[in-house]
Amino acid sequence: MFFLSLFLCFNSSAQSNDWQLMNTENGIEVYSRIVSCETEGFKIPLENIVFKAVNTTSASTSVNLEFEIYFEEGCNGCEKSDETSSNFQLNAGESKESTCSNENEINSFTIRNANFDGSWKYTHSIVKIQSAN
Repeated sequence: MFFLSLFLCFNSSAQSNDWQLMNTENGIEVYSRIVSCETEGFKIPLENIVFKAVNTTSASTSVNLEFEIYFEEGCNGCEKSDETSSNFQLNAGESKESTCSNENEINSFTIRNANFDGSWKYTHSIVKIQSAN
């Protein structure tokens, strides 16, 4: 039982520690990680890049994130659009995360579809942060 508990703690810890800091601006930190997303209609899970925004200040702020998702074949978001930006309120000390379902305030993007041979090859992402109290 101890081994199982240790194993579960290790997996939980490893999963929560794989966030990579992308950018910091005026006390707002944005992190990303790549996750596997089960999707109805696909035999193999999609890979999505998800994001976490953290307000490290003591004030509530309005946040605008502009995402640029780069592939060898082109870029999603390099021509600013509503589909590649997120606007939301972030209270003091609060964090918000995107998910596979993309049903919250921060976008997530599919970066690999293993079900499709012609899927673009993901290289990197950039996020631009604008915040106002």
